[in-house]
Amino acid sequence: MQVSAVKCFLQFILIGFQFFLWAAPVRATENLVSGGNAYFEIVGLDGRSVSYVNDLSRVVVEKCQPYLNFHGADFSPRILVALRPQAYADFAGDYAIRLGAQGFVSLDLKWEPNLGLSTVFRALTDAYLQRYAQFNFGPAVADRMSAWPARALGQMAYLKMRLAESVTLKRLLDAEPRIAVEQVLERSAHAEATDVVYWESYALLALLEQSGMTAASLRNCIESALRGAELSALLTVQFPELATANLQQWWLLKRKEVVISNNEWCESLSVSREWLEKMAAFDRLREAGFEFKNLRELWPHREVPLLREMLGARLEIIKLRIAEVNPAYFNTARSLGTLFEALLEDAPKYIFIHALVDYMTAFEDAKLLERKTLQALER
Repeated sequence: MQVSAVKCFLQFILIGFQFFLWAAPVRATENLVSGGNAYFEIVGLDGRSVSYVNDLSRVVVEKCQPYLNFHGADFSPRILVALRPQAYADFAGDYAIRLGAQGFVSLDLKWEPNLGLSTVFRALTDAYLQRYAQFNFGPAVADRMSAWPARALGQMAYLKMRLAESVTLKRLLDAEPRIAVEQVLERSAHAEATDVVYWESYALLALLEQSGMTAASLRNCIESALRGAELSALLTVQFPELATANLQQWWLLKRKEVVISNNEWCESLSVSREWLEKMAAFDRLREAGFEFKNLRELWPHREVPLLREMLGARLEIIKLRIAEVNPAYFNTARSLGTLFEALLEDAPKYIFIHALVDYMTAFEDAKLLERKTLQALER
């Protein structure tokens, strides 16, 4: 018990010291804002950006976890994500991942207007899998883990929020590959990679999913890659013809078999409902000392900077994700966005009340439809 307490204390000191190293040059002129969840701690100079990246990090965890064996692990210490303006970015490229003692992982994002959504997803996924691998397999795994799982899952998370990009992937697979498969399978997770490498990595993941491999086998395959196993050896188990075939020639044929659906898919009813409940929860505002019992009581606080930052970030997330919301909850998502706009745009109170009633009515109708659907399926 005493050893455990000492270990926790040392971890606390470590996190505080690394946070200080990031914050020290900024505090003199700027106020830092932080937020987070069970896996990420986000630090930046404005609350809207912090809330936005926090919501994107939740999407990454949500999309990655079905492909991993261990869920709900205590990620203490959490991944520290620093949103650094150009003036405070001491690294090349759009982001940098640093590994520290006790499995500590930090991600620095060059937080500028030209930073693409795909890059943010890639960076968050890379950091998440680095922390996951170190937590479950030990710090030595950092030098061995393959890059393709992080690239594939990061691109998948981005694709789920940008469904129209499936056209890009289909066009790429219809043409001859512009890179060798060895570049997709390279080991270094921090090597420079082009967009094509990310798309090809995702195509490889899609091929494995469509090959008849069980979900458990696919998870084991990804975790073996995170431990450092060569994917070519793992592929031979699923595709016996590789024992005598040339890997590059095999990939030239197989990548054309990957099916890219032209139909937009949507979430399950429960996933959309739970996500909307999170979008309508404002625990951070309550923790900051503001008292309210329901959404209607947000009206008196509509000029509070913290609330406006949260509303702006969530409105952006709704715009990104509404395409994949279950149709039963589409009107609920749209009306929630309208409600947030009414608060942000300082609309008359009757407009706010009208938007609130629309949201509550749509949500109750959708939940009733969900219950009736489940009851019908159970008969």
